[in-house]
Amino acid sequence: MSSRPDNFSFLSSRVAQIARIGSFSAAIAAVLTLLLTTSASGLSADVERADGDFVSGVSIRHEIDFGQQVRVELEADVNFEVDEVRAVYAPVGVRRVSSYSYPDFTVSQDGRLLSADFTIRTGGTAYLPPGTEIEVSFELTGSDGSVTATDSERILYLDPAKNWELLAAPEIPLDFHYYGFSESVAQGLVDRVAADWSDIAGAIGVELDPVERFRAVIYPNVREMTAVFPPTSEASRDGIFFGGFAMQRFGIFVLGSPWPDSVIHELTHLLIDTKVNSPLSPGVPSWLHEGLAQYFEAGSSSGYTSQLGRAASEDALLTLRNRNNVPALQNEIGLFYTQVGSFVGELIEDFGPEPMSETLSLINEGDTAAEAIESAYGVPLWQLENDWRTRLGASELPPPPQPTATPSTDDSPISGTAEPTSVSDSDATVSSATEETTVADAGVIAGAGGTAEPDGDGFNWNGPLIGAIAAAVVFMIWSFRVNRRRYRALRR
Repeated sequence: MSSRPDNFSFLSSRVAQIARIGSFSAAIAAVLTLLLTTSASGLSADVERADGDFVSGVSIRHEIDFGQQVRVELEADVNFEVDEVRAVYAPVGVRRVSSYSYPDFTVSQDGRLLSADFTIRTGGTAYLPPGTEIEVSFELTGSDGSVTATDSERILYLDPAKNWELLAAPEIPLDFHYYGFSESVAQGLVDRVAADWSDIAGAIGVELDPVERFRAVIYPNVREMTAVFPPTSEASRDGIFFGGFAMQRFGIFVLGSPWPDSVIHELTHLLIDTKVNSPLSPGVPSWLHEGLAQYFEAGSSSGYTSQLGRAASEDALLTLRNRNNVPALQNEIGLFYTQVGSFVGELIEDFGPEPMSETLSLINEGDTAAEAIESAYGVPLWQLENDWRTRLGASELPPPPQPTATPSTDDSPISGTAEPTSVSDSDATVSSATEETTVADAGVIAGAGGTAEPDGDGFNWNGPLIGAIAAAVVFMIWSFRVNRRRYRALRR
């Protein structure tokens, strides 16, 4: 069993691509690859699979204290002396981060029956949404140093006090967990998603085969869903009136009613985050993320556009191109969602789905939304927004200021062909790398363990290695953005 995260293989492939750009980048790429390999191997353990010769009669049971923790118990027949038990567990998802715990264990007098138990926290800072699958296995270390692992078990984290039903959608990668309403209502949700799937996947650019199955957890009303809402600020909590939330790293969305439009909205969010998941990406801004979800929820932009007449005539429309987040002011939230549904919807209706799919692909490769839109549509984002405002009868916005070169204080001649990088681009890149690290850290379940072990000499090399990796990744991202045009030419 290896504890190497999936993104090591992804980053290694990116390193190989970027290495073709220039010799200096290649040197950094080689160092980064070495660091990644060293760090990954340092976190791995030589583990043998369990079989009847070593472990038999394995039983892994669990008890869910919903909203607080999951208690996991192991019983196994062993025929060797066990010195240590390690429990390894991880939520199943695209950003899987394994954690571990060293539970106390007991062995029967005859030395054959081993028992151990530990808890996985699921509330507070270790919050897990309902519907999360947790993969659990145990590693038994013998007195001779050998390690034997049990097969893994998956725990479905749902409130055991509810009478959950399961309805799988055979033609689409989505399972519905629900209670409090009829199977015919649930079937209506499946039918709606099946009808809209090809349009959504086509515009986003997601193929059906590579997509793992998502899970929808549907409560009968918002009041009951409120109890499972993730811990957030009060301002964010007010957003619950939208009726649900999606958590892409677990492949889950949760809704407070069996409303088909809401299912489409949250599923769209999951598919966007499935498409754009590269550590090189600066992220999809809220105006585009929510705009796509709003458009596919309604199936048309016309309904949103018709609601904007008064705001347009009063010149009260929001500027969208700078909206990286949903507005915090209550009086702007409804207007924001109406505007993005209209604007993004008209982009798809006027230009077709292909440029939108290309936009998301370019964002995944490291472009900002403005850069990606201009490349995919052939028109700057600010101009597309002004054209849309003109059709509504609103005033045009001034174009964004052009970056100006900073005069050199060095009198020596400047040589070379490197493209200048603005301060804002550099800041955005560093912020993106920092945000990605935060997201990955958030995936670690806080428990009675950690995620790294010291080397045999007592010094933990993982900290310096991770710091070196972080520095190399930041440089790699910067180098990638500077040489993006040349990279694209090579790719083609």
